[in-house]
Amino acid sequence: MFYKRVVLILLFPLLTVSSLYSNNIKLSFLKPNNYFEKQIKNSLKNSDSLDILIDTLNSNFTFKKEIVIEIGRNTGPLYENKTNKILIPYIFYQETYDMFKEAEYEKTGITLKEATIDVFIQTILHELAHAIIKIHNLPIVGKEEDIADSFAAIILIEFFKNGDEILLTSSDAFKLYSNKYKFNQEDFIDEHSLDIQRFYDSICYVYGSYPIKYKNLLKSLNYSEDRKLLCEEDYIKNVNNWFHILRNYLNKNRT
Repeated sequence: MFYKRVVLILLFPLLTVSSLYSNNIKLSFLKPNNYFEKQIKNSLKNSDSLDILIDTLNSNFTFKKEIVIEIGRNTGPLYENKTNKILIPYIFYQETYDMFKEAEYEKTGITLKEATIDVFIQTILHELAHAIIKIHNLPIVGKEEDIADSFAAIILIEFFKNGDEILLTSSDAFKLYSNKYKFNQEDFIDEHSLDIQRFYDSICYVYGSYPIKYKNLLKSLNYSEDRKLLCEEDYIKNVNNWFHILRNYLNKNRT
């Protein structure tokens, strides 16, 4: 099941000017190795979505160290602790694009490029969570990968207009990943939750944030009324917890 939307719009949550704050989250593109990577780089740069993502983060947060999002390395997506960089290869864009294309995702009303960039944004925020945890030695209880997914969901919904829609697209990607690959023993011992679990968790965050708007979202997924209520309670709890954890790094316009 895919979820339709009309258009992707990323806007600043408040009328702030990012230059007033320390721009310690930066975006960097490595030189493409071939024509296809050059096309991917141009597609990402021409969309403006990543620039808006960086500006929005910098206008709302100040962290102890500079974090560079480096697109074009041959490894990732991952956070590299020794360089304090978030690494995302160009091939990640192509693989995600091809997956959506194979699923005929355009029928949802979202273009393949929009869907792919949505996944890029969610992935960057997920890796940013790892960076913040390491930089600030944040105490965590539980699986860090699940906590990173929680961070990405809360930041998307609380700081971006239509961030809930970006999260829905990303949840669809998790479901497509799950459908594409068969489980093996390594999947059950991996630090990440199963892709299908990440799908349901993402859907739960979206519903919990807007239960009236998304009253029909969980019908086909057979969520009980008690489980729906738990989605709402968990979302509120996660918002409060993240804003408490990040309180020392929020710029004054968000405190």
